[in-house]
Amino acid sequence: MKGSTFVMEFKKGWRGYLTFTLVLLLIVAFMVHLHPLTAAEFGDPAIGDGQHVTLSTEEAGLELSWDWDRHGQTVDYRIIEDSAAHLSTAVAIANTTERNLTIAHGNNGGERHFAVIAVMADDSEVPVGTASTVVVKGPMEEFMDSPYVRIFTGGRDDVSMDDIEGFLSIELFSWFFVLAGFYTGYIAVRTLGDDLSKRRMDILLSSPLPRKRYILEKFAALAVFLFLMLFATGAVMYLSVVNIGESANLGLSESLLSMLAAWPLLLAVISSGFLLAVMAKGSQGAVGVLFGLLLLQYVMGIMGHMLESLSFLRVLTVTSYWDYNAILMDGNFSGLNFLILCVLSLVLLLATLRAFERLDIPS
Repeated sequence: MKGSTFVMEFKKGWRGYLTFTLVLLLIVAFMVHLHPLTAAEFGDPAIGDGQHVTLSTEEAGLELSWDWDRHGQTVDYRIIEDSAAHLSTAVAIANTTERNLTIAHGNNGGERHFAVIAVMADDSEVPVGTASTVVVKGPMEEFMDSPYVRIFTGGRDDVSMDDIEGFLSIELFSWFFVLAGFYTGYIAVRTLGDDLSKRRMDILLSSPLPRKRYILEKFAALAVFLFLMLFATGAVMYLSVVNIGESANLGLSESLLSMLAAWPLLLAVISSGFLLAVMAKGSQGAVGVLFGLLLLQYVMGIMGHMLESLSFLRVLTVTSYWDYNAILMDGNFSGLNFLILCVLSLVLLLATLRAFERLDIPS
């Protein structure tokens, strides 16, 4: 009967599919709600005590000035200087009761970092602020300049953890394929491979069930599950973004499309799992080979973005055709990339059908 394999696949696996989907939704919701904490941790410091000093270059020298006084209790100001931003080896260069100081130009032209410290009437010291002759990077900028982080930005230089789009790109999407792809591959191999290795295939095909229909209905069942899973994930991601007040930066369409654009990628994983299961005549061994191939693709994608000399690997990496960054940050959905992944999935599925037609089913 048409559709029997499709229905049977859902009846057999719906608990596992639902469990994985719920876990995925919890992870996504948690990651979105982690963004405000991360932004606060790595963001720019708030204006307040210690942020009142300015430095300008004049012909007579460097003009250091500050606008700070605490209820007239300040006795004087001590100025220290260091060649490093951490100021741990700073030396005192002046004391003044004024709120400005002219400092002679240095001879070496290197970095110069200054700090102003207020000496109070009770002999306590209060940091007023710092200033430098160079632009001092904040914690977030230094974090994003790390080569380790750059390999997860898809080769883009405009990804920032301060923005919800950049945060999700690095903290969620960069490893999403590992989680969803490996699970999809495992299910694909097991759903077909177990019927072969456990000698159920000859019984299934003894009924008026063509081999092609058997493969296509199993493929369709997994394809529908993946679509629903990705749609639900995108919807929960958007609802979580709304909950933290970032919906102006990441809309519903971007949330859904960024996830659904991975659908043909995961379909290609299903086709690959089916093909390996047929070639191995079971799930034993096929799961390990598929995991190895998926891991290789993931590593190739990382290396292609990390080293310019290996940039050619991007063309050979299927994950490169899931350009979630373009959707998240630019609002651009690439129909060409989507089509390429669909064609790849179809080619692998046709290869599976051909191999399965020729397979000698063990009884």
